[in-house]
Order: sequence, then C-alpha cells, then structure tokens
Amino acid sequence: MMNNFMSWSLYLGRVAGISIRLHWILLIFWAFDLVSILQAGYPVWIWPMSILISFGCILLHEFGHCFAARAVGGHADHILLWPLGGLAYCDSPGHWRAKFLVSAGGPLVTLTLIALALTVSFAVPGLSRDTVGYPLRYAYAILIDWQIWLLVFNLIPIYPMDGGRMCHAALWRILQKTSRSYDAHSRAATATMWITRVTAAIGIVFSFWMANAMMALIFAWCIMNSGAVFNEAEDAGGIFGYGSSGWTAAPGRGISDWPAREPWWRRWLRRMKNKLRRSRAPIRFPVSEERERQRMDEILDKISRSGINSISSEESQFMQEVSRRWSKKKT
Repeated sequence: MMNNFMSWSLYLGRVAGISIRLHWILLIFWAFDLVSILQAGYPVWIWPMSILISFGCILLHEFGHCFAARAVGGHADHILLWPLGGLAYCDSPGHWRAKFLVSAGGPLVTLTLIALALTVSFAVPGLSRDTVGYPLRYAYAILIDWQIWLLVFNLIPIYPMDGGRMCHAALWRILQKTSRSYDAHSRAATATMWITRVTAAIGIVFSFWMANAMMALIFAWCIMNSGAVFNEAEDAGGIFGYGSSGWTAAPGRGISDWPAREPWWRRWLRRMKNKLRRSRAPIRFPVSEERERQRMDEILDKISRSGINSISSEESQFMQEVSRRWSKKKT
C-alpha cells in the first residue's frame, strides 16, 4: 500500500542516501493556497516565502528522524512530503530506547530551529517583530510562531504522531522495569491506544470550539488509527513523523538483554573500514546474459513475495547495474 502511495509522488533528489519525494496532493494544496492569498488581497510574495520556509522546516524535521534511526543502528531510505507534513521511512531496532530516540529526533530538530531563530531575532539589533518590515514579520511568524504551534501539537500523546510514539516507548520501558517484561510492549500499546482515543476525543471537542475543521479531522483520523500501535513493526509510515519496520523485539527479552551500545567513534571506524573494503573489492556480476536474467527473475520473485525491503544491498546494486546495461543495449 505504501509503495502505491509513494508512486503518486515526484522525485526531488537524494541527500545522504535518503530519497526525497513530493506527493502530488501537496501541489494541489499549494495551488489552493495561492488562490486564497490572491482572493484575500495579500501580496503574491507571501506564497513562495511560506512554501520555502515550511518546506525546509518539515524536511529538516524528517531528517532528524532519519539520522536518529541511523544513530541507533537502524537505517532510513525515503522521505515523503505531503499536505499533513512529512513521512520518514525508517527501520530501527525493536527496543524502547531506539523507538524513543527515533521519535524524538524530529521534534529535537524543530526545537533547535526555533531556538536558532529566536537567538538571531534577539542578537541582531533592530531585528524584532515590532521593528522589521512586513516581509520579515511574516517570515518570523512562519519560522517561530507556526513552528512552536506544530511542535506542541506534534508532542501531544496521540499515536501515530511523535508524542504518541514517545509515550508508547516510555510506557514500554516503565512496564518492562516495574512488572513482567515479556509482554510489556503489548501492554504499553494497549495503554497508548486508550490514551490516544481519550486525548483525541478531547481534541475534537476543542477543535469544534476553535472552529478548526482540519484539526478535528486529524484528531478523528488518529482515533481511527490508534490500533496501529500494535502493528508498529509492520507500519510503513506515520502522520507528522516516520514509519518503523523491520526488527521487532524478541518475546521475553528485557532491555538488559540487549547488547551494550558501542561508542560513536567505534561505529564510525567500522563504517569507514566497510567502505574501504567495498571500494577495494568491487562487486562482480555474472557475465553470462542467461545467468543475469535467471538471477534477476529470482530477485524479482523475492520482492513480489517479501517486499522491496527483503533484498540485500548487493542484490539492489546488481539490479541497478544490470538494468543500466540492458537499457544501454536497447538504445
């Protein structure tokens, strides 16, 4: 399902091994924003300014999730930007600490951006909301006021937003430490589901009081998807945040059973050694075209049965190399 969702998007580029895509629905939203701005009589420059600043902030937020996933021993491959924010597709180890850190990575980046913007506004003489011209006041509102609102909203303990994921990870740890550990994940998921439903129901009432239909729809969507916390290991993506898949916690394992985390410098040295080893020993592919076609069929069959994430990096490189050579033959 997520592969179909991703296919309705535009490829923007690749940064640090992470592909960035823009969903086509976001283009429609931007067009409606332009029409609304023109109908309200606002200057046209407001439209590109708001798009650039919000686009950059959301993208950096998602990079926070991706790099946090890599820091805890997982990996991240894709970021999809769409009308409700961003989706970062991450794999992370199946224990509470990794899930909490990946969840907190995005809000931490947003908090850093707000702190930097406030520091600049206070440090530069004459650069404040009351003294600057209208363009900078509008940028100030987007970069600080809007980001603060989004940060607070995103940290509400409602799954699958970042606050709900952090709540689930924290409850997982508490239940693991205070009682039996073998089913702490499922009991934490049950508690998170009910916290989500109660908090979101209060949020819907508040949204109607504020006459904010979009906020009410988001809270209602969270209630309908609150049960997805039980399937977090298979979840492909989350609103306002990231998706986690891949490793799951082994039944009966407590946090003390997980291996101690290596220092960052050892992980960095190991990555450098692996890169050097790969560069010195390039992958050799079968020369025979018949063998290539046979192996391509095996890999494609593996993808159809288990999904794209089931193939190894060597198999992915093999497919790219063979596809490149086959396309050259056709031309």
